Amino acid sequence: MKQKTDHFFLTNLKGKKVAVLLKIKEFERLMHRLATLEKQLKEKTGGESLEEKLGFTEDGKMIKSSNIFTKSPIHKPVLFEMHDEFCSAQGILLPDGKCFKVLTGSKASGIIDRKLSANIRHLREELIMLEVLVKDTVHGDLIFTRDYEFDNPSDAASTIAASPREGSLCWMAVENGKAMRQY
Repeated sequence: MKQKTDHFFLTNLKGKKVAVLLKIKEFERLMHRLATLEKQLKEKTGGESLEEKLGFTEDGKMIKSSNIFTKSPIHKPVLFEMHDEFCSAQGILLPDGKCFKVLTGSKASGIIDRKLSANIRHLREELIMLEVLVKDTVHGDLIFTRDYEFDNPSDAASTIAASPREGSLCWMAVENGKAMRQY
């Protein structure tokens, strides 16, 4: 008789499943299956991996903007930054024109505003639990230990500032100082 596996799901406030915890053997089987699928994809596409096809290098950085599903308002990757007295972060608007990737090393505020929405509070807790955000013992801030992709720039800005923010106004282009809404 096959043993039944137990899955533990992490859900957000809306009850949507956002992560699943697997046993080590299940994880290894899943990773093996993904490697097999990627190998098959490489054979079909002439040796080019999906990451290369979408414009990412081996270290995960975007080298070109080529989204096959939608047209982006930004045709090349633009580095944006957000500075405040309590936070300092950098990120990139992804080719779909909606999702926003906050980069490793960005600092989020450790002080939470009472007006911060419950969804963003829950998201911050999830990021801390997943160790995407780690507390800086010296300054009391939170630091991104790896890149994290948000659904939109406003969620990213609100999570980082720990207060309600409008992403299109907060994120400024590093190259020319323009607000994201001007792109």
